[in-house]
Amino acid sequence: MKRLRSFFLAILLMGVLTSPAWADGGHGRGNGHGNWYSNFFQKFHPGRGNGPWQVRNGQGTVFNIFLASGRATGGQADPNLTVTPPGGSSQAATVCSNLVPGWANPLAGSNWDSLQADCTTSLAGGANYQYSTTFTLPANRPGVAISGQVIADDSVVIQLNGNTIFTGGGLVAATAFSSNNAAFFTTGTNTLTFTVNNVTGPSGLDYVATVQAGAGQALGQRRGNDDRDDN
Repeated sequence: MKRLRSFFLAILLMGVLTSPAWADGGHGRGNGHGNWYSNFFQKFHPGRGNGPWQVRNGQGTVFNIFLASGRATGGQADPNLTVTPPGGSSQAATVCSNLVPGWANPLAGSNWDSLQADCTTSLAGGANYQYSTTFTLPANRPGVAISGQVIADDSVVIQLNGNTIFTGGGLVAATAFSSNNAAFFTTGTNTLTFTVNNVTGPSGLDYVATVQAGAGQALGQRRGNDDRDDN
């Protein structure tokens, strides 16, 4: 009986030592549990590296910041956007209550802004109107990028912390802009500037943008090791 018991124990021990979970080289490294442990908890531990908003993982902060013009009622001051007219001083931009015929419809989540509520009023021609907004970033921001769409009467130059990321656009259709140049972003306050050139007549700005980071991939998707064994 003792010999039979020893025989079964030897078979059991051999199976453990030669199993993939033990023999994959992960035992005793990293978190001390091996790759089998890591794979299990990356797949089933809720919230680890999967959130699209403000969460933390081993690679830094994951975030998604939405920016847009006209986040107020028509005729009211825009709480997030300032405008500096030629020869003037900075003031809150105003959400348009009347739009110029021929202007494209506002982008989803935004409204047109200008110097005054009645945006059909002509402004100085051959002049630039500088709109600005700010957002805050942490020090650890892997894969940080900005992307959005803009409509402007008549054209616009977009700068991020003084770095030009877009030139062009128009008033009849939205144009996409983006940048993933990490050197253009900074820890703390970042400034996004839209210099709108007005040829003649009325002038205004409408835009939406998203600033995001998270291991260099689109937010809301599973990242890195989280999707390596999902098949």
